[in-house]
Amino acid sequence: MNEYNFTGNPFVDTGLSVLVAKAREAGWMGETVQELTPDALRQAIGDGKWLAQANRRLKAFSLVVGNNSPLTNSAKGKNPSLKNSRLNPEDDEGFQEYVAILKGLVDEATAQSRDDLIPCECCSMRPTTKVLAANGKEIGRDWFPLAGSLRNDAQALPASSRAPRICSLCLLAIQALPLGVTLLHGKLACFQSTSWEMTQLLTKQTYRETQAILSSTAGTEKVAALGAKGGTTLTTMRLLQLFNDLQVGQRMLELPTHVTLNVWLFSNFGDKADCDLIEIPNNALVFLWEAARRYRAEVEGMLRRESKKPDYQLLECICRQRDYDPLYPAKSRSPASKELFWFYQTQVLGQPPQSLRVAEKVAYVLRQRLQQQAVKERAASSKRNRSKPRQTQSEKFLQRLTERHPFRDLEPAERNAVRRLFSDFAEDGLLTLEEYVLLFPCETLQPLRAQWRGWLWIWFYLNHENLSADVEPSQWEEVAMFTNPKIKQFARDVFDNYKERRGLARVKRDILDRFRRSEITTADLKRWFCSLAESKEGYANEDWDNLCRDENGNSVTNEVRFQFRLELANLYRQAAAEQQVS
Repeated sequence: MNEYNFTGNPFVDTGLSVLVAKAREAGWMGETVQELTPDALRQAIGDGKWLAQANRRLKAFSLVVGNNSPLTNSAKGKNPSLKNSRLNPEDDEGFQEYVAILKGLVDEATAQSRDDLIPCECCSMRPTTKVLAANGKEIGRDWFPLAGSLRNDAQALPASSRAPRICSLCLLAIQALPLGVTLLHGKLACFQSTSWEMTQLLTKQTYRETQAILSSTAGTEKVAALGAKGGTTLTTMRLLQLFNDLQVGQRMLELPTHVTLNVWLFSNFGDKADCDLIEIPNNALVFLWEAARRYRAEVEGMLRRESKKPDYQLLECICRQRDYDPLYPAKSRSPASKELFWFYQTQVLGQPPQSLRVAEKVAYVLRQRLQQQAVKERAASSKRNRSKPRQTQSEKFLQRLTERHPFRDLEPAERNAVRRLFSDFAEDGLLTLEEYVLLFPCETLQPLRAQWRGWLWIWFYLNHENLSADVEPSQWEEVAMFTNPKIKQFARDVFDNYKERRGLARVKRDILDRFRRSEITTADLKRWFCSLAESKEGYANEDWDNLCRDENGNSVTNEVRFQFRLELANLYRQAAAEQQVS
């Protein structure tokens, strides 16, 4: 068995990773916890004074072991330098006691272990320490986070019937833990991955940054943990840096599918001792891995500008599979690249690629149509007035669609104007019902209500040049789940019936043109439905209720009428084209 190894305890494993990083700084040539040797451990701790000095200044130390450690306990005048910065900390009795305990732990951890002693309840690989008892101490929360004690609150291990049994190596690792933690959501955070390499490298990053801050500040100045008040932004930046280093150094060519990352959030201070766990799943890590490979500069730019509220930060959005606001345009920023946007929507949110292609096509056609209308308006204005025409109505409308958030800023009337253009696109063969329901799938089937995410996508693409209108046709069977499939059959039956009785031209004049004038009502739909019920199956009362009523029996037909109109427009266009050919 290896002399030293990971234990599975996130606090101890983080501390061990710090000791590995420190040993390498001291000249040790190994890289992993498994390669640690007694000599390397002695190199890492040295005389113990550097660790005592660092922990005296780190605010994280109090959150790890509370204020009862001999290093920070100001009772009985053991540490007068805590109140008088002009005194030398190394002269403090508490400081000297802490250093002596560190040396005792090192000596015990590097000595030949015996198998006949009571094993450690944390790692089960080494015997319980005798150092603390020799110094009149017992193991509690002041030596191991969230450990219960005989006289007060029992926390995580074990019950309060006795003090927990911990080995000297685990206790040493806990003393190094403050150098390897960050602050997240107001608690200390340490990282534990199914990849031991990621665990060590993330901890090494934190250790080096913390040591750099300690070296660059005054010897008595208190130092906050990294990430204070920064939410998850720092964690995301560090993951990007880690993945970039792994790729550049070719230490890991691809991120394995089994790799996940656990973020342990904890506090051991006072009566607020608590622990929580956040899992960063593999799909989130895969996104950050590919972002580091292909979009690192762009993602880091967004991270520097993202909200200070953790719920709206990238890592939180990825973990919760929510849209990320900085991907979209704003007054002070441009939108993300089309490639990054596509990757986030498909990889993180699981959106169908075909839906995004439709959104890009609709944005392309919408801009083209409004620009064409603007040309006509400008020409008409020039005939009436020879002076240089101002911005046309279509140009103003396109500008509003491009600059304004489709929900917060656009008026409902402006969105309705776009939907009327969708109907024109359908008559011109530029938008099918299949494409529409890909872009606006149903949120509820009864009554039929569409999701509105498509508006955000159209807005995003309107803020890009060089759009593509290439979309592979979708089969109805592939998209019928995104709407009520009855609509397509209803439109086909109404079209065939009206065409047979009155002719194709009357379909245009009596139905499509009336739709354009907003004259088609729920009563018209119901009349056609009842008429079809006389000759066809599938048009009973319950079929009408399923299509057009809510759970309270109220008629809700806005979305039904719109989708019905799109399908009818496509049927008319196809029939007109066939008639012209014949």
